Amino acid sequence: MKKVLSKVLAIALAAICVAGFAACGEFYNPDYSQRKPDAQPTDYRRTLYWNPNVKLDEKGQATVKFYNNARTTQISVDVAGQSQDGTLLWNDTTEQ
Repeated sequence: MKKVLSKVLAIALAAICVAGFAACGEFYNPDYSQRKPDAQPTDYRRTLYWNPNVKLDEKGQATVKFYNNARTTQISVDVAGQSQDGTLLWNDTTEQ
């Protein structure tokens, strides 16, 4: 029985393939300063802003700007990153 289980486990583990990191594509961020929103709201994006390359200033802060969608009145902000020494950074909050 042990041999059968270890053989099944070995086959299952052999089938797992982790490709690693993928190159980031460009995330769509509408610029309503350049074009007016449609008369009928059609912007229903769920993720309003995504940028894997935000850099912090010498105070450890960053400023990002984005346009809201047509429905959201409360925004959940989830931030994750890594410092230069490898320390993992994260924070989440909700804004109204």
